[in-house]
Amino acid sequence: MLKFNEETHTYTLSGKELISVTQLMAKHGLGTDYSGVNQEFLKKYAERGKLIHKELEEYLLDGTIGFTEELQQFIDFENEYVLKNCVTEEIVYNYLVAGTVDLQAVYNNGTLLADFKTTSKIHTEAVRWQLSIYEYLIGKKFDTLAVIHFKDDLHFVELERIPHKEVESLFEAEANGEIYKPKLEVDSSLLEKLEVAEFELQQFELVKKELEKTAKEYREKLKNAMAYKGIKTFETDKIKMTYIAPSVRKTLNSKALKEDMPDVYNEYLKESKIKDSIRITIKENK
Repeated sequence: MLKFNEETHTYTLSGKELISVTQLMAKHGLGTDYSGVNQEFLKKYAERGKLIHKELEEYLLDGTIGFTEELQQFIDFENEYVLKNCVTEEIVYNYLVAGTVDLQAVYNNGTLLADFKTTSKIHTEAVRWQLSIYEYLIGKKFDTLAVIHFKDDLHFVELERIPHKEVESLFEAEANGEIYKPKLEVDSSLLEKLEVAEFELQQFELVKKELEKTAKEYREKLKNAMAYKGIKTFETDKIKMTYIAPSVRKTLNSKALKEDMPDVYNEYLKESKIKDSIRITIKENK
């Protein structure tokens, strides 16, 4: 029989302590890293989060109305989405791991498995793992996995599940005392086509470098001739060349500025979003 110690937040099954879902995710690098966050700030928001969770739990269990704005937001959400058969704080587990589910329900789009979050932002990948592990432990497929996020207002965000195979791989790694590593499964024909395209691109780049080297030599000779003769422009039927005289370019020494005036540097620091990508490396034939 499973026992849960609320004070220490530990789960015990037949005398064996199980790892919690949160601990499991943190151990394998799947949880949210708060190590860089101010601890006093984190403690303050954690206490607020516990209060909101407690009010939501009591409301779902017996209809107790609390005083937080977040509870009223949830009640409005409950009415809008026609939530029924709500189950909260159910403990789910197997031989290895255990966790407590915030919400299971039926709503106007089918069955719902959801987690309440009061953090400043949603850490999507971590919540995807959390809910997917819960779903696996429950042993039932839900129509929707979602996070109910309380930040200024209530936000209902649907999430894609982690495949059950990956959840099983995580459990297997934990059972074997290993750190989980995701497996990439792709169509072999896709990899073959990518390898051919990348190899051909590499060959093109090599030819391009040789052509650039040759063109640079010709440019240098032509530039010297134009400078010597004082000719600014020269053209043929196919190309036009313009001589650009030497000059001085001024640039900002950002490294020195950061060291000498960090406040000014940070004030004018601009952030730019960079799209995700992959780096391909062609291996040498051995």
